[in-house]
Amino acid sequence: MSLTRWCLRTLAPLTAAALVVTTATAGNAAVIWAGTALPGTGTCPDGSIAWQNDSQHGNVFRFRVNDKTGQNSERCEMAVARRLLNDGQTVYIGWKSRVSAPTTNTWNYILQLKCHGTNVANHPLTLGVGGGRLTLRNDEDVNGVQVGRTVWSTPLTQGQWFSMVLKVRYSENRSVGQVQVWYNGRLQTLAGGGTTHYGQTWDGTENNVHWGIYRRSSVNGTQIHDLYRPRIATTMAEVNPG
Repeated sequence: MSLTRWCLRTLAPLTAAALVVTTATAGNAAVIWAGTALPGTGTCPDGSIAWQNDSQHGNVFRFRVNDKTGQNSERCEMAVARRLLNDGQTVYIGWKSRVSAPTTNTWNYILQLKCHGTNVANHPLTLGVGGGRLTLRNDEDVNGVQVGRTVWSTPLTQGQWFSMVLKVRYSENRSVGQVQVWYNGRLQTLAGGGTTHYGQTWDGTENNVHWGIYRRSSVNGTQIHDLYRPRIATTMAEVNPG
């Protein structure tokens, strides 16, 4: 695989940060993005991103957020797959996470599928850890207003690894965009009763994926998110973290 470097220059409100990633080659065309090195720290003003040696998985990304007063949010995240995703595309997004977080009922995300350019939906899909639960939410542009729906939720066990795979069809059309969820290797029944959620999954001119921690500043205490084998691909086999 080849290594590609670029600077995240227009990810408002994020500051510029260098990020090393692996992109697909002709011999492995299914892979869209796979992290191979630590990102820069420009997207982490309130904590740190570092390697953590884990007894089960070896080196993993460790995101740490500390309290920061006098601002709306606290963040430490990496933004990936810049200019590699397209409206109408179907992708699989897979990884493992382990979270130690203060209990809170407000927003506290460990994953965002983020929009850039003029948009209303802002982050059509987010995975949050508020209220002692792991919750996937779909935010959509409904008549010019951002409206959110719960896609899926399950209890969160602090300090324990869990695996996630999302199959996402990107679309601004609420009846075309869709997502399926695999949690710890099992296809999940979603809030609507089936295994496929239909909703807007794309907005603006460019979308990418943010892993890490992005939380409201009223959340008190240090938070840690360990991340293993984050990948984006066109097949389940390439992203399945095992």
